[in-house]
Amino acid sequence: RLPLPVPGRTEVVPATRPGSDGRGLAMRAPVGSPVRAVFPGRVAFADEYAAYGRTVIVDHGDRYYTVSANLSEIGVSVGEELTAGARIGTVGDGGSGAELYFEIRRGVQTLDPAEWFGI
Repeated sequence: RLPLPVPGRTEVVPATRPGSDGRGLAMRAPVGSPVRAVFPGRVAFADEYAAYGRTVIVDHGDRYYTVSANLSEIGVSVGEELTAGARIGTVGDGGSGAELYFEIRRGVQTLDPAEWFGI
């Protein structure tokens, strides 16, 4: 079971992004709220990414990745080693309201993140 990447109480709803083969989660939080790594890993990507906006992808090993998107600010660099709970950026508003868009992937397959959070 993983901790949520945003602090405090949040509304969590299923969401998708164009180009994804599965669903992710939209986590509503105020713009500028910290976004944290949910598990240790290495930053594989930290930049703009098509319909995802500012995005950080963390490689957790064994082909598991987390995708944190719709960020207003990216606070990490590619290759950086992260601990669980490390700040990776802040929540943004890409036009649909202030929220973090979050996915878990195994290779190229998008997994249902709700199960990983126990929701």
